[in-house]
Amino acid sequence: MKVMQDLEISLKNVSYDDFYQLITENLQGGWIHALDKEQKGDSFGQKCICFEYISLDYGRVGFTIFQRNENTLFVPNIVPLDKSQLTIQEYNQTLDSFVTDVLSANQYDGNFEIVLSDDEITLQNEIDEESYKKFKSFSNLLVNFGGITHPRDKERWMDFIISTYDMNIDSSLLTISLINEGFTHEYADKLVEEYEFGSALLKKYTY
Repeated sequence: MKVMQDLEISLKNVSYDDFYQLITENLQGGWIHALDKEQKGDSFGQKCICFEYISLDYGRVGFTIFQRNENTLFVPNIVPLDKSQLTIQEYNQTLDSFVTDVLSANQYDGNFEIVLSDDEITLQNEIDEESYKKFKSFSNLLVNFGGITHPRDKERWMDFIISTYDMNIDSSLLTISLINEGFTHEYADKLVEEYEFGSALLKKYTY
């Protein structure tokens, strides 16, 4: 499933002030230093570096880097200025442009590290190995027979719910994963409804 990426910057052989000067004075590729917005952020006592990016495809966006701690910076969100919402592709495209045109262009001698998360997540990567085996045990048998037809089938699905109820699996990811296993969209939606109900029930009586 495609997701919005996260960007983190780890300062190594460069101070925050030097990093600030480096990237704000060497901009290219449609990036502008938004100093006026930056000063508003500073008035709340939080260091930040603000930019605007101009895309020919989706217009202007606001882009802010905040300080997580002394040596770690991050981008919490990207705000569209000419439309109500960015698509996942547009969001990630903006991050990619910033990494390529601003960060990588000013990266040398190990002065800082760039950590950009994956743009896609899978169920297998989001849960532990044993839980994924339970998911596959359920799906491999059920797809061939068109749905739950035996009490043991239900047990396998419940085993998966019990194993993962506290892992906060994204419902869209679970739906896509079931469809990729061969279930119809309608049946996948039904199973996800059961999963959400079972998970909520278990959380209520466990915590």
